Amino acid sequence: FEAQFSPTIEKMAIDGDARVIWRNTSFLDNGFPGDHSKRAAAAWGCAIDAGKKTEYHDLVFANQPQTEGVGWTDDQLVQFGKDTGIEADNFDTFEACVTDHEYIKWANNGTAESYANEVPGTPALYLNGEELQGEDRATPEALEKAVAGAAESDGQ
Repeated sequence: FEAQFSPTIEKMAIDGDARVIWRNTSFLDNGFPGDHSKRAAAAWGCAIDAGKKTEYHDLVFANQPQTEGVGWTDDQLVQFGKDTGIEADNFDTFEACVTDHEYIKWANNGTAESYANEVPGTPALYLNGEELQGEDRATPEALEKAVAGAAESDGQ
């Protein structure tokens, strides 16, 4: 899904065709020992502060461990920040944020909110509060059509 849809979703957001809200979740930690997913979500919060939201998200996603549940070390999460171009004082702040787990509560809250809203899994796509199903999310083109149709019906 990420490889196929991400460029379209990012373009719609940049062009102002859609307001895209990314939510963190660390549900993988429920099925595996450790807190790898939660720490990666927390590190993403640090990257957002450093201005590398999309770059960090994409790099961590592209570097998922081959075996689910193995996760990342803090050193790897810090290195991903360096690899996205976080530099100098920004990098020092980012590194401290990651190693201090500054956004762990934020990561926990994202997961709790996902459960409370009964999000069925990932990826979950919502358009005007309704989960997109079937054909509307079958292809990037279908998603663009659904978004355009919603904008037309909203008078935009």
